[in-house]
Amino acid sequence: MRKNNKILSQNSVFELAYNLRKQGKVIGFTHGEFDLFNISHLDLLKKSKELCDFLIVGIDSDLSIKKQKRNLQPIINEKSRVDIIKSLGFVNAVFIKDAYYQPCDEAKDLYKEINPNFITIGQSFANEDLIKSLISKTDIDLKKLNVFQMVITD
Repeated sequence: MRKNNKILSQNSVFELAYNLRKQGKVIGFTHGEFDLFNISHLDLLKKSKELCDFLIVGIDSDLSIKKQKRNLQPIINEKSRVDIIKSLGFVNAVFIKDAYYQPCDEAKDLYKEINPNFITIGQSFANEDLIKSLISKTDIDLKKLNVFQMVITD
């Protein structure tokens, strides 16, 4: 992978992760919408990178977000969200997660194909139990990170 080209296809990420594992690199993985990128997102990604040699970030596609949010989001399109994430010096690779109809199956397949050493989530992540169940029969660790939480007041 060229240093300037952090944006990869999903299949390229799978191949890259396989090669990194063969080299003994510690791979971290996190994924999400990253819509309206904020300090909590930044903190999660920075802390994730501190734990690994290579950080891979999956961005939910516009289509998958629209399916989940009833067309109310995303506010920022996937290309712009990818550009924001790739601009961070500590993120090694970013890709748009292909849209599937079954998010659980998609995540399970992603985890299996990437096979990171760990997956990171923020402490307010709502689907922690789901991820735990998807990785329960793997060697993948789940790391719940204490990240900065935005407080919105009137």
